[in-house]
Amino acid sequence: MNTQEGLEAYIQNDKDFNWGDFINFVPNSICLTYGIEKVDEIVFSSLIVSHDEQLVDENKVPLTDEEWEELKSGLFMVGIKAIEDFLGYELPAPDEEDDAIENRLDEAFDQMPSEEARKFYNDYC
Repeated sequence: MNTQEGLEAYIQNDKDFNWGDFINFVPNSICLTYGIEKVDEIVFSSLIVSHDEQLVDENKVPLTDEEWEELKSGLFMVGIKAIEDFLGYELPAPDEEDDAIENRLDEAFDQMPSEEARKFYNDYC
């Protein structure tokens, strides 16, 4: 889910990614990067796995651009305390312009692990 293609496949499948999706969407070139190789589907289907087993932890999926915009709106709607909670520090001036605050949020978001951003999304959206 760390590529745009992976994220799109995940969203296309209603946020569901199982072994069948792995076969259909993950190219062998990616598998080889991690020291594994996909085998013929007939051989693969004889392996003992639950076909419906989810391979993606939804909490680790990066926010989409739309979700990030929704989260920013949610933070602004809740107020300064929510924004400071997200930033991890108090704003230097409580009357700071919205554009400056938004820049601070963007900078914090760019450095934030996906799991932490997803938690804020779940809390504020």
